[in-house]
Amino acid sequence: MRRPILFVAAVAAGLCLSPGSAAAQTAEEIVSRNLQSKGGLQLLKSTTTVRMTGSVVPAGGQKVSMTMTAKRPNLVRRDVTVGDRMNTVAYDGTDVWRQSGPMPPQRIPAAEAGDVRQQAEFDGVFVDYKEKGRSVELVGKETFKDRLVYHLKISRAGEPVQHYYLDAETGLEAKVSVEEDRGGTTVTTETELSDYKQVQGRTMPFQMRQLVNGSPVAVITIQKIEFDVPVDAAFFKMQGR
Repeated sequence: MRRPILFVAAVAAGLCLSPGSAAAQTAEEIVSRNLQSKGGLQLLKSTTTVRMTGSVVPAGGQKVSMTMTAKRPNLVRRDVTVGDRMNTVAYDGTDVWRQSGPMPPQRIPAAEAGDVRQQAEFDGVFVDYKEKGRSVELVGKETFKDRLVYHLKISRAGEPVQHYYLDAETGLEAKVSVEEDRGGTTVTTETELSDYKQVQGRTMPFQMRQLVNGSPVAVITIQKIEFDVPVDAAFFKMQGR
């Protein structure tokens, strides 16, 4: 989940690489290690829904509560509660919409909705990436916050290039960076992921820090993650449709 609100940032402490094995030679091997560390391809692909409950602290702002719910293959909804007002952004597989408090929901224009649609991909970028038309290039080894990471460049036609920095010991995401052209201006969004914990056999980040053009914009802390909870597809649809 690129951006940590993620929309789905699905991401084993017990499966970490030993120091002597932290030298995967190819991008394909590194991706395979990443998926194994998250719980394994079979478990990831068998997951039907995920619900994350936590809080968001905007830079210079006050903590607000957040719930993110996603359902295979690409349904997602984020609810943020500020005081007694709930703000919702959702994708129902066709339209992206939002609603603020008691105001009527409205569709988000296509020019603004691309990020949400892209983030709604339930399995993320690495699962079956070749079959989905993506290429993954190993840029090299780098250091991020005193940790050795593998820098992978992910490309697919029609999508902005994404840069994933995977911890060389655990195989898990340490940072994700995306550059996008917004009206002639290049915007770089970075997500730093940490505090990984195991939940029902899967390894997930419980804290995410987001920066835009190098400036911190928000810190997300997850309190609870649930998998395969029953969620009807109607939950993601805009009221009145």
